[in-house]
Amino acid sequence: MRLLRTLSFVLRTSSRHSCTSSTVSLNQKINGYIRNGNLNEARKLFDQNSNLRNVISWNSMINGYIKIRQIQQAQNLFDEMPQRDVVSWNTMLSGFRDTQKPQKAHRHFLEMMRKGPRPQELTFAVLISAFLNTEFDVLIRQLHCLVICSGLNLNVFLGSALMRGYIAFGDCEDFCRVFDEILEKDVAPWNVLILGYMEFGFINKAQRAFDVMPEKNAYSWTNGISKLQQDHPAVCSMLSKIYGENGVWGRVNELKKLMRKGHARKQKAGSWIESRHAFI
Repeated sequence: MRLLRTLSFVLRTSSRHSCTSSTVSLNQKINGYIRNGNLNEARKLFDQNSNLRNVISWNSMINGYIKIRQIQQAQNLFDEMPQRDVVSWNTMLSGFRDTQKPQKAHRHFLEMMRKGPRPQELTFAVLISAFLNTEFDVLIRQLHCLVICSGLNLNVFLGSALMRGYIAFGDCEDFCRVFDEILEKDVAPWNVLILGYMEFGFINKAQRAFDVMPEKNAYSWTNGISKLQQDHPAVCSMLSKIYGENGVWGRVNELKKLMRKGHARKQKAGSWIESRHAFI
């Protein structure tokens, strides 16, 4: 019986992702048009080859619309899909996150739970990011419980998203616990750890975390925060940059007001201006 179920699953999966040479060629052309910003040609090719396209073709087109913020077009295609996989659901979810539509992200996730595939770590990471700094962020703790009940592991994406959630809650204990539970840490959760310690006011802990992190990239605090003291004026500029990279715009505005009032002077150009995507 188990063998029959396994064979049935393989057949269903292979039918969704049927990849004849013609289908592979079609998908390559569609993705090529999308990469070059020619979504109209991609859609024309997609529509003209209904007998060749598979779920990858649909996902590519949906992702193309999301990239140019045509979320309704993406939704229309998603609704028309004959079959969807977890990538389809995650792609639409990322679209709602990127266009700042947390309510739609919430409804989409509930629909996925009812009739879609089993959510993955990336599903929860995207959903948590969509909820941050919105009225839906109160659900992040429940999502964490659901992650645990689902038996999912904390990878760097999900772990970092949860850490940012606990920063928003001001919960340093759970923030640190999530960091400890991430199985394999790259620079991303370490960067969020430093950000969190600074948010909680633990500048010395942030300094120590920077000193012991096993890997530093070009964006990891260009000269090292070990050179900064808690009352150093550069901290305001540094925090402003980090908060901006993380979309914590409320804190950015607070720091700008502080700088305008003269309580802190803006750091001179050179340290952070060139950095991008330093923190997840």
